[in-house]
Amino acid sequence: MNAAGIDVSGRKSTVAVLRPFGEVIKLPFDVPHSAEELASLAEQLKSIEGETRVVMEHTGRYYESIAKVLHEAGLYVSAVNPLLIKEYGNNSLRKVKTDKADAMKIAKYALDNWSELRDYTPMDTIRYDLKTMNRQFQLAIKQKTATANNLIALQEQSFPGIRKLFDSPVRSDGTQKWVDFTRDFWHTDCVRSGSLNAFTERYRKWCKRNRYQFSTEKAAEVYALAKSAVVLVQKTSVTKTLVQAAADRLTAISRSVETYRSEMNKLASQLPEYSVVMEMYGVGESLGPQLMAEIRDYVHRIVGGMTEDELTAMETAIPTYARKIKDKIEALEAVYREKKFKQLLDAGKIVCRESYTLPPVITPSKATDVIPKSLYEAEADDMNSEERDCIDAGVALDNVKWWHRIIENKGFLLNGYINHYPDFLMMTNAGRLVVLEYKGGDRDNSNSREKLELGRQWDAHSGENYRYFMVFKNREVNANGTMDRFIEVMRVL
Repeated sequence: MNAAGIDVSGRKSTVAVLRPFGEVIKLPFDVPHSAEELASLAEQLKSIEGETRVVMEHTGRYYESIAKVLHEAGLYVSAVNPLLIKEYGNNSLRKVKTDKADAMKIAKYALDNWSELRDYTPMDTIRYDLKTMNRQFQLAIKQKTATANNLIALQEQSFPGIRKLFDSPVRSDGTQKWVDFTRDFWHTDCVRSGSLNAFTERYRKWCKRNRYQFSTEKAAEVYALAKSAVVLVQKTSVTKTLVQAAADRLTAISRSVETYRSEMNKLASQLPEYSVVMEMYGVGESLGPQLMAEIRDYVHRIVGGMTEDELTAMETAIPTYARKIKDKIEALEAVYREKKFKQLLDAGKIVCRESYTLPPVITPSKATDVIPKSLYEAEADDMNSEERDCIDAGVALDNVKWWHRIIENKGFLLNGYINHYPDFLMMTNAGRLVVLEYKGGDRDNSNSREKLELGRQWDAHSGENYRYFMVFKNREVNANGTMDRFIEVMRVL
């Protein structure tokens, strides 16, 4: 048996080949990281008589291309945790750092741990491809955002306001209704030059041709906007070229994004951790593969920096460390989810609109006794004494028309980067709907900040007749944070 130890660095690797009992087959030699040189290395190793196993540390990103080339050449390749090499033998590998000594040490490790070596598998290739594709996906997303902003800027000169009338999502082929519409109706004069009936018929045919849902109400809305719009540029060939070229570029980039998204999901679904990651809260077919593309490197960074004592502790408490890693990933995912939500909100890709209707009848598992001004005959009786005091104070106000206790997981919610079910709805005589989240004197839930921030965003984007309050009994966390302050504001709503 032959053990080829490879010490990998940025531009070259150092290779040594040993046999049992210290027999040196090849003294350490350097191999540049070119396709030709790596192919030559593969042939050299394959020509050695007997079974040959190639071992290297999985540090950084450099080892992956080498492992892939040698694996595809038919060699047995094993990428080993650097900590195992570090702790092997006399621990000299990192004390006196020379590439030749490192290559020899890795080869010796391979011989002594021959039966425990894990072959570099197609799974590793899948993970490498997934990570590479994710990097391209992130780049394409940035390009898409810049290109979309450019098209919107041009659009605001030739057909201001039209973007806000379309909210259809991007289709799997990268097309989107507002982009396709802008390409074909690139100026207000493309719409308002004829009658409403004429445009409605053109719009109907356009929707059918492009496989979009047709609505006479939408046609009328577009036509009304075109008639009232004040444009900054004339309907010229130059304007047409600029707008249509920008629309074509955005569609092309969107198509690349959706292709990456689909292929990443196909790759990720082949990995054993796919089902676990996809079960995480808020993870879908887009975010899941992105997380999986980076999880392995994250785990490697954790383990690679551990001391011998820490490694031993981990081996004896794997569930504890797995939970810590899972908690960290979920925390990072929550931060990303909130950041992405705000980006999309600022870009106008997320809009606040009515999507909930109070049902005619509710059936709480346990009903309260009669409280004045309740919306329903029977409200949910899951209030503590402090929440009951809050409602009593609210219904005592002359301008409060009705109140309602929101049933968790069934009633009204603020749907954003989290699903936030507030405690109460209150309607004033002036027609203002107040959404109330109440925190008792001894409570400050860990997700209070997330709820408050989402509530503020909803308040800012929902219109003048909607308000959000998070109220604490004994302390002020925002402008309307205390109960006394909340009641003071409610009196004038």
